[in-house]
Amino acid sequence: MRELDQNFDVWRLKRPQGLGTINATVPFSNNNGQIASQWAMDGHGIILCSIWDVDARLKNGRLVRMLPKYLQDADVSAIYPLRLTEFHGGTGVRSVS
Repeated sequence: MRELDQNFDVWRLKRPQGLGTINATVPFSNNNGQIASQWAMDGHGIILCSIWDVDARLKNGRLVRMLPKYLQDADVSAIYPLRLTEFHGGTGVRSVS
């Protein structure tokens, strides 16, 4: 699955031996985890995507984790009002990474 400006055919993963790179043969790509997981369930190969997109399908057995000791970082940012009163027209927001 392609995220932002990442190359979709280079997978950078944390593994027991340290950081590693897998050069994947990728016939197609997208940035939608539901579509990617459907492709995998339809037999089009393995996918690299967020656990949020595939957790239920892993739990119910529709997908199988192929490289359980390999992980990929996922940066998450949130923007929210500092106070509820600032939510309506205020400028007090901050980004948390």
